[in-house]
Amino acid sequence: MALLFKILATILMLINTIHVIHIYLSLRKSDDSHMLLNKKIRFFFAIFFLLLVCFLFGYVVILLSNNGNHCMFFVILSQLIFWGAVFVMISIHIFKALIRTTNQQFFLEKSDLQLSLDTYLKSIPGGVHHCEIEPEMRVTYVNKGFTDLSGFTIDEIKERHNGKYIGIIHKDDIDTFMAALEHLLKTMTSVTVTYRIVTKRGETIWVSDSMNAVKDSKGFTHIFAVVMDITTERTNAETDPLTGLLNKRAFDARTREYMSLNPQKNIGLFMIDLNFFKGVNDKYGHQIGDSVLVEAAKHFISLFSNEDAVIGRIGGDEFMVLVKDAASDEHLLALQNRLNGAFKAEIPDAEDFPPVSVSAGYVFASCFEDFDTIYRRADVSMYKAKESAHAMRNSAAE
Repeated sequence: MALLFKILATILMLINTIHVIHIYLSLRKSDDSHMLLNKKIRFFFAIFFLLLVCFLFGYVVILLSNNGNHCMFFVILSQLIFWGAVFVMISIHIFKALIRTTNQQFFLEKSDLQLSLDTYLKSIPGGVHHCEIEPEMRVTYVNKGFTDLSGFTIDEIKERHNGKYIGIIHKDDIDTFMAALEHLLKTMTSVTVTYRIVTKRGETIWVSDSMNAVKDSKGFTHIFAVVMDITTERTNAETDPLTGLLNKRAFDARTREYMSLNPQKNIGLFMIDLNFFKGVNDKYGHQIGDSVLVEAAKHFISLFSNEDAVIGRIGGDEFMVLVKDAASDEHLLALQNRLNGAFKAEIPDAEDFPPVSVSAGYVFASCFEDFDTIYRRADVSMYKAKESAHAMRNSAAE
């Protein structure tokens, strides 16, 4: 039995020694050896090897002096307990150092990653925002570019709009944004949508929003988006350069969009033409003709200033006006009378300047109706007004 314990003690001692030496050598080869092999660890290893030498010397002495004595069992047992404690102590210290160093590495890597991410986000033209769908699309992050674009910091969005991103979107574009968001959540593919936001300064700007949706490990959906200010591009693409009104394509798009989003409401659609305008261009040139068009545009803006209206120049001397949520046919008729009677373009220094006036026709219709049909009806109404104006001029000439 004593021989068995001698053999067992010897094997355990060798295994313990090899294991600790293996750890030490592994740490020396590690890229972080300068951090792990600090003074404390080297001190413990020095103690370990000193105790190992003492144990080997004492073990040999005991074997020679007690040759077969039954007390050897207790000697071996006590040595096993002692060396086990030493090994545990050293191992705990080593693994503490490993955990500490791993945490330090993780912190440094996370700091480097955060720095790289911040640098990347700053380099993106426009703004970046992160929203959590649940609950109510709350904003959790905006970068400096977003604050520069909108004027809002993350704290100001929380304070003014209860943290909801939809709070900064123009009220007329909320449905457009929500439709795009619904498509994004349904398909989980990138979606780009254009809409208006109201900045902290109260200005309305157009933005292009490229949104992506991802789910985290808990199943919650997050929206990451890059927002670009496209006000200038949008304005240039939609605006008639001479009058500043909407061009035909933009006017049609705005009208169709309003009708599709408000099928339960009524509209008034005006078609407007300038009488005897061709004679101005022919006799006085396009520069004078352009000045007449500009004056007409200003007149229409002033006349519809109290209405929720969209005004466009659809070509030449033709204009269109959409009156949103029109109250009644009688109200539109009163506007038509003001249009037909109020505008008179004159140039005092020009002899025989044609009496440029306005012929306006309108249609009172439901948004549920077909836009193209309404458009044709408004065109017919305008030509009737134009024929009437020409007839009155001819009668006056006679």
